[in-house]
Amino acid sequence: MICNNCHKDAGNENFCPYCGAPLRQKYCPQCHKPLPPDGRTCYSCGWSETAQYNNMSGNGYTGGMPEPAPEVRSNDKGLISGRREEYGNRFEYGAPRRTAVQTISSLISGIAVLAICGVTIYFMLMGNMFAYEGTPINPLTMSPADGSFGLVYNLEEIIIFFRNISTNFAPDDLAGMVPYIVQILLIVIYALAAVILSISTFIAVFAFIIGMARGRNFSMASFAAIDFACVGMIWFAARFGYYGHIVDAGSGTFTCLVIAVAGLAVCLLSNLVFAGTRALKPGSLAKFVTNAVIFAGGFICFFSFPFRITAGYEGSSSEILGRAAEIIGSLSGDAATTEISIYGIVCMVGLLILTIKYIFTMPFFAGKTASRLARTYKFDGYKDKGIMYRSTLLLIGAVIFAAFGFMYISSLGATPSVEFITFCISVAAIFVFAILNRLCKDRDQL
Repeated sequence: MICNNCHKDAGNENFCPYCGAPLRQKYCPQCHKPLPPDGRTCYSCGWSETAQYNNMSGNGYTGGMPEPAPEVRSNDKGLISGRREEYGNRFEYGAPRRTAVQTISSLISGIAVLAICGVTIYFMLMGNMFAYEGTPINPLTMSPADGSFGLVYNLEEIIIFFRNISTNFAPDDLAGMVPYIVQILLIVIYALAAVILSISTFIAVFAFIIGMARGRNFSMASFAAIDFACVGMIWFAARFGYYGHIVDAGSGTFTCLVIAVAGLAVCLLSNLVFAGTRALKPGSLAKFVTNAVIFAGGFICFFSFPFRITAGYEGSSSEILGRAAEIIGSLSGDAATTEISIYGIVCMVGLLILTIKYIFTMPFFAGKTASRLARTYKFDGYKDKGIMYRSTLLLIGAVIFAAFGFMYISSLGATPSVEFITFCISVAAIFVFAILNRLCKDRDQL
């Protein structure tokens, strides 16, 4: 047998002949589970050799049996060090189990999130994600749908649509092809969102079952955030192109966005139930407030994204896309000449690339900020990773977007739109509060 202390071969002795360290496994006298190598503290029930010695030598002698480890109050759960001093003795323990109230809140929030994900998948696969004034819209033809449009019901039509892309493409009418290209992008994102959400929901079912069985703190907020992000991609892509009217109030997309936000709100309430009185600590309040401001900034960036860069633009699509169609039409002689310099066109290209990137990244960032708010208070010794990395990437992209935007505005001699200014201010606020959040990201556990 190799000694764990000096790493020499000690044979079959009970103690190491070289250093005297014990070689046999010790077990806790209270819960009978294996003790760590030092044999002084049980990490399962909290028994410690020091506490036993004090109990045996003090006035409260218990015949050699240690007192039970102190129970952990709800506002003490999840200390990062995993320790708490009581009666002059330091006890160590594992992750605390949920109380009955916490279990009920976890059950309700988990079922709510799974139900919301299920409803969203139903809308995507067999319902109507697109509608205008209460009439379901077929995104393949952008005309009223025959019944309901879903990926499952219309799979054959979708396959035919993509097979005919090369046939329907008209290189002699590039300006007229811009809406068609955006339509293709919208359908691709629609299918991609359905696949991502289906996989996420499948994983969420097992996460919920395991979380309830373990009896520890867990949150389904991340799955509600993915649900929001998947629907958000569809909403964002439609607003980017010429089809924002089919994802407004009354459409399945808008309905799914609302219920996704409701699911995140339920997870937030569950997190507050877990926090208990700890939520009132100064450090906890500072963390909650910074998370709330970051969440507000993320949602403002998402819902008020500057598809309109200048104050005077009144097109049905994003300004950059509309201007691009006008330039293409003027070059082909199908439209009036557009007064814009090469300098402005270069800026437009940069804005267009970044806006397409934001179609995929902005919904997930907004969902991440909501998920962080709904999981503000951590438990079981979990250390918060913060959001500095994501906010820094957002800031870098927004600075480039703002630079292209102001150069584009100056090339036209126009004034910036309210949405553009709001976006820039919101990103700056997110970064500032991400720094403040980092200073207090674990203060709720101290």
